[in-house]
Parts: sequence; C-alpha cells; structure tokens
Amino acid sequence: MDYNQNQNQNQNQNQNQNQNPYPNQNFNPNPYNTYGQMPQGFVPPMTIKDWLLTFLILCIPFVNIVMPFVWAFSSSTNPSKSNFFKAYLIMMLIAIGLWIILGGMILAFFADGFSNYYY
Repeated sequence: MDYNQNQNQNQNQNQNQNQNPYPNQNFNPNPYNTYGQMPQGFVPPMTIKDWLLTFLILCIPFVNIVMPFVWAFSSSTNPSKSNFFKAYLIMMLIAIGLWIILGGMILAFFADGFSNYYY
C-alpha cells in the first residue's frame, strides 16, 4: 500500500509541475499576436533622429520656451516625448523656484550689509 500511495503522489506532483504556475492569470508567452501585427495602443519608440531633431529645435531662442509646452500637452505627440517634457517642465519650475529663493537670500544679505555701511 505504501508503495502505491508514493507512486500516486509522485504522479500527481509531476502533473502539477506541468500545469501553469499562475492558474488565475491568462499567461501568454508571446504578447504579440501571430499575424505580425502590433497590439492595440502600441506606439513605436522615438528614434535617435527624432531626439536629435527635438534637441536641435530647443536650441532656437524663444522657440525653446514654447515647444516644451506644446510637446508636453499635445495629444498627437509621442507618449515618450510628452512624458519627458512634462518632467522637464516640472524640473524647470523647481529650478525657477530655487533661483527666486536663493536670489532673495542674496539680495537680503547685501541689503542688510549696505544698510549698516552708512551709519
């Protein structure tokens, strides 16, 4: 009896190992369909040429102020570019805020120093 029970347990374990390890999830090892088409919502990544053109446009005075807003909030812009420029604008806001705070501190330092100079 013990021999038969062990043999049945080994067979059950082997069957369990061949099953999907995630039974509650639909696992597809090939996320792309078999016809060579891209899945819905797929956007091709930006190429190096696209990024170089983007940074070249940012070198033009006054255009470099407007275009980050256009690229960040336009619905026709590549999502990678849009997210990059949203982060870019957030970093610029932080930099401008720090610049104002540090400028105010330096101005206060010099104003305090010059007010005592004439007494």
